[in-house]
Amino acid sequence: MKIIGKTASIIGAVFFAFLVVACNPKVDLFVDGEEMPAIYGLLDYKADTNFVKITKVIVSEDDPTPIILNPSVNCYPEKLDVRLVEYRNGEKEREIVMDALTNQLYYTTERLSGNDEHNLYSYDLIVVVDGKTIISKADMVGGDKFRIVSAHLNFSKYLFGTRRFIRFGPALNATFYDIAVYFHYKERRLPSTDTVDSVFPFIQNRYYKADLDKTLTDGYYYIYYRPEYFYTGLGRFLGDDTLSNNVWRYITDYPIEIVIEAGGMELMNYLKVYDQTLINAQTIPDMSCVGPGAAGLFSSRCRYVARGSLTGTTVPDLLDMGWGFKFMGGKEDFSTCENY
Repeated sequence: MKIIGKTASIIGAVFFAFLVVACNPKVDLFVDGEEMPAIYGLLDYKADTNFVKITKVIVSEDDPTPIILNPSVNCYPEKLDVRLVEYRNGEKEREIVMDALTNQLYYTTERLSGNDEHNLYSYDLIVVVDGKTIISKADMVGGDKFRIVSAHLNFSKYLFGTRRFIRFGPALNATFYDIAVYFHYKERRLPSTDTVDSVFPFIQNRYYKADLDKTLTDGYYYIYYRPEYFYTGLGRFLGDDTLSNNVWRYITDYPIEIVIEAGGMELMNYLKVYDQTLINAQTIPDMSCVGPGAAGLFSSRCRYVARGSLTGTTVPDLLDMGWGFKFMGGKEDFSTCENY
């Protein structure tokens, strides 16, 4: 089965790169030759603006390539009735009419509500198109306790063979977490005086709530790392330049960046079914993550970012590796940087 239509867009910090996705195998949505809306939205209560993209797609067994080139195929000519209905603990709170930026893109600048220990929020997305009302549902992800507690990492050599941890508070209604830890540094290749920003991705993993719940202690999740893996990974990342005398690398006071993205159930189901390499594929199953009568994805996610330092003897240990690292702290003048 083929889907006809343009279904990818980057709007601000919200990335809509989803084809029709698999979530509800009980609903057979697609009839050959049928025209239907494709709806894409990821709600974020921290965002200044939330977007929903609505395109028109056609289900066909034929090769869709010639029709994709015609922009009129996937764009509704008129503005649609698009609304968000907010519920707090299951009770209706308010209704938000979304404005149209284009005939494909709808938005609201009204701040959405974040969860706390007493209140859980959910939203209905209501789209009226061709006389039909399509209702999609999503629980808001996040809350006031979703934060990183320990962002300062210790890669000291005397800790080799032990486990260290990163601690963070759960995001309410989240079913998975994408967690990344980056090591930032500046690099200068002599005799040039120019520096470039470089980033080593130390950790990039997905964790599911069921697994993290096993680590829950005093209301916090724990993920673990081994200090020696930082050096083996960084050595591979630097490659042939690791022992070069003509490369200087500078460390700031806070070179560690930790990014945690929490996602809702619908988004998790999409990611578990589809590998990202299939985003631009045309073949789809007869399932969807939005209300009956449409295709697409409606869910929620939120993001937390923290910067941290290197603790213990990590900095002097790293400087002793012979990889050209120097400690610059908060200095701007590299000529005054020292080996700690």
